[in-house]
Amino acid sequence: MKMKTLPKLTVIVAFCVSGFTCIGQNKNGSSLEKYSSFSMYYSFAGLGSNMGHMFPTLRIHGTNFTYTKEQNSYYGKPDLKPDSICKGTLRTSSIDSILSLVKAVKQRSTFLSNDGVRSGGIYNMSIVNGKDTVGYEMMNTFDWIPLKIVAIINQYLPMDNKIWASEELITNRINYEKYEEKMHLEMEQEKKVEAKLANEINAIREAHSDSIGAKIIGDWNGHGTQIIASSTILKSGKGNPVENGTPSEWAIIFSSKMVDTLKIGCCEPILINDGILMGKYQDALSVFQAPGNGCVYAFTTYGCDWNGSWHKIIEPFLIPNGCAELSKRELQGKVVREGEMVYYYKTDFSSEPFKEIKTKAW
Repeated sequence: MKMKTLPKLTVIVAFCVSGFTCIGQNKNGSSLEKYSSFSMYYSFAGLGSNMGHMFPTLRIHGTNFTYTKEQNSYYGKPDLKPDSICKGTLRTSSIDSILSLVKAVKQRSTFLSNDGVRSGGIYNMSIVNGKDTVGYEMMNTFDWIPLKIVAIINQYLPMDNKIWASEELITNRINYEKYEEKMHLEMEQEKKVEAKLANEINAIREAHSDSIGAKIIGDWNGHGTQIIASSTILKSGKGNPVENGTPSEWAIIFSSKMVDTLKIGCCEPILINDGILMGKYQDALSVFQAPGNGCVYAFTTYGCDWNGSWHKIIEPFLIPNGCAELSKRELQGKVVREGEMVYYYKTDFSSEPFKEIKTKAW
């Protein structure tokens, strides 16, 4: 009658008290010689407010390990002595698990960083097996393989002195990388928009219409940036406004989000950059606007504040032109600045023919 041979059991006897020896024994009779070329190093070096503090340091040679707290970062020279936590022995199965994990790593040296954190510290881990070495340098972050290795090692360490590492360190880095990528794409898009805007501004200047027309440029909010102002129809009218029709609604839109849209009602306008009338920076915007019917046009001058809001700085005045087109020079001369004084030329409807009266705005 044959007896079944029972498999050999691996029995681990381990205890660990801070400052004393942590003993683990392999009692399966297996040869430990093949693990003699295995070693591992782990440390955390504090940065910023953590600089100079004592942090966990682990050294493994073969199946034996020492676990200490050390001053892994400092200014000048270290001024604190290492503090021994415990010593111990790893199960060969644990070493096999570690080697199995790093075997799948294609990149032998890995540097990772969460650039969104300015303090924290650097996690270092290196695993050596013969001539094969895998190293990690992780600034304010961690990686999946080292996290699994830490889980294996923590089985041998005291409850109150485990190596701290978490998935949160990894996900925080991944999320910040996604944020940086998003910001990069947005910046690239902004560069394209700025290039397109610069080309449009140059085209307006080359057409000699940068100060008067349906599309002009100016530093409207005083931020030192040239912004395009364009007239546009917000809502198309129906029929003749004089005969119960609905007039079109016009507005002036701007190439910068820093300047509000300026609604001007009916009807088709000519825009004029009247230069700096108030303060020292903002260009004033005048609107020469066709009537709903007839040949008497309205002339209104607006100013934009630093926050991009518009307000009238000269109340509208009427200009009869007999339905004849006024020259650019005539329109640009309706509002003028002389020293610290601003004047506008309004029409005296009581005279025959109509005369312009130079009127002080302020």
